[in-house]
Amino acid sequence: MRNWIEASCVALVLSAIVSFTRGEITGFSVDILDVSDPGGPAPAGLVVVDFSIEVSADDWFVAGFVTGVTANGAVLRYGATPFLPPGIANPYVTFGSAAYGRNDAARFAPSGTVAEQSIFAPTGYDPATPFPQFESGLVNVAFGPTPPGDRNNPDTPFGRDGSIVRIAVDISSVPIPGADNVVNYHIFEPGHEPAGFLPVFISRASRTSHFGSAAQGLFPPAILPGLNWGVYVPEPSAGLLVLLAVAAFRQHVQAERKGPSVPGNKPKTASSDRTARGVDS
Repeated sequence: MRNWIEASCVALVLSAIVSFTRGEITGFSVDILDVSDPGGPAPAGLVVVDFSIEVSADDWFVAGFVTGVTANGAVLRYGATPFLPPGIANPYVTFGSAAYGRNDAARFAPSGTVAEQSIFAPTGYDPATPFPQFESGLVNVAFGPTPPGDRNNPDTPFGRDGSIVRIAVDISSVPIPGADNVVNYHIFEPGHEPAGFLPVFISRASRTSHFGSAAQGLFPPAILPGLNWGVYVPEPSAGLLVLLAVAAFRQHVQAERKGPSVPGNKPKTASSDRTARGVDS
């Protein structure tokens, strides 16, 4: 099941020099990877989020931008070469790509042709630093596909929708009861999350005319389109905390009554799929 927050921007601009309609990025979505998605679910202890775009048929992805910070003990996980495509064997890390299907092999290991572009990441986005920033609590980067497309090249990926950013948030040290279960995580626009929800990652620009995650086609609009979004987990109520404490105490008492376990006869424990869910727009 795909749940997301979504924004669309559509504009038709008539060139003053030649008469054609200029294409652009027409839609955005942010979705937590779960068991129903291609490539899901993410390993336990990780919340993996994909930022995806839709492109008009006469345009293609030219540049992407993302800035974001972690909170409440969460940290970002990167690959060996931060933010570059990590290879097929290491998909659950923070990285950028040209627009591909969420679990396409080329997204993780592109050949580096115009038809199957990789990316370069020369600078920061917000703040506009001379170099990108890839830290445990911060990602800040402007990036683009390489080699670049061309209107006269039939291999240019005209109209190709897809995911361009993956954010992998390690939640293993988040000190909130229930935070170890990724099914409890949801996506909201920062400032519009329900009461009692705490962030582990927020992608929001410092400038009001910008978005935390954005993209553009060949013809950039006056205002760069995108989304502000965050990953949140509910803070347990006081009543729930009491119930959790009582349950933990009962388990402790039962364990003492049973005595030490016999080597080779480990008790069986129930398992469950750890999936992540976003929220409907």
